Amino acid sequence: MLIYGSLLCALFIFFFGLSYGHSISSEMTFLFLYIAAFSFSQGPIWYRNSLLIHSWVYISETLSHKRIGYANLASWSATLVVSLATPPLLRRMGSWLFYLYAALTLLV
Repeated sequence: MLIYGSLLCALFIFFFGLSYGHSISSEMTFLFLYIAAFSFSQGPIWYRNSLLIHSWVYISETLSHKRIGYANLASWSATLVVSLATPPLLRRMGSWLFYLYAALTLLV
């Protein structure tokens, strides 16, 4: 189920990139489909962004409280980097940024 969810997420990001700038309704449709695919597959189990993947279930079962804090700090730091990097990258790359995100989803 996780593999199919990843494939669907990558597919919907790719189609979002194809529709970027053309039709707001198609953009919103692919965005909602991406959220739905993520929610039924990786959303409940995995916390994921483009550079950092870890399972909250795995972390809470295997790490001490101090290390859980460091894992949380790393996760939020990576999320901040992606959030701050996306707007300038979107201005430079346009819809190609979503193709990059789709490729990263398939790789990770």
